[in-house]
Amino acid sequence: ELMKNLLAQMDKKEYVIDPCIFPWYGVRLEKSVLAEKLAVTASFLDNDALDAACAYLPQIDTYRRDDFIYGLLYAPHTEIQMSTLVQALADRTARTQTAAYKTLKKLTIESRYYEQIEEMLKYKSGDLRQNVIAMLLSQPSEGLLVSLERLLSAKTTEKRLGALDMLLTLKKNNTSLYHQAFPLIKLVTKPTAKEKVLLDQLNTEDNQ
Repeated sequence: ELMKNLLAQMDKKEYVIDPCIFPWYGVRLEKSVLAEKLAVTASFLDNDALDAACAYLPQIDTYRRDDFIYGLLYAPHTEIQMSTLVQALADRTARTQTAAYKTLKKLTIESRYYEQIEEMLKYKSGDLRQNVIAMLLSQPSEGLLVSLERLLSAKTTEKRLGALDMLLTLKKNNTSLYHQAFPLIKLVTKPTAKEKVLLDQLNTEDNQ
């Protein structure tokens, strides 16, 4: 509780006291280190403590967030923990994105989280999109068709492009499901130049 209160009161990334006690001695308190210690402490407590610790993930140094994922969220037990893990797919660092992706691949994910994952296709980062598309393609067929319908109807170009990339992957790996999904391309009524390229590939391949 003391660390939580201290973290809440910190309005800077770090505080340096130099000198401290002695002229030759200085101390530094970093917000990211305190957040990390809170998260580690939570791992020895209950789910309520771990839920609270999830809020500190953005404050942990970017190069240590993957440790949080692997160490504390490998088996999420609550909605907060699962949602934090899913959201980490879109973290600003590739290491955290990869940690979230590898962890999620081992879990059974409820359908409602896939809509949260779909939203991440609005981002342009190549690695992020690759992981998100792989996660969406891993869901059961019925859910995948629903995702494709939502994405192809989206106003955001990046989402539609993601769906078209998914269709191209299905064409190569799951022909039966691809033919069920193919009519959904009609939802793209005003394709951009990039979308036209992918649509041409889908139409060409479908007519071979």
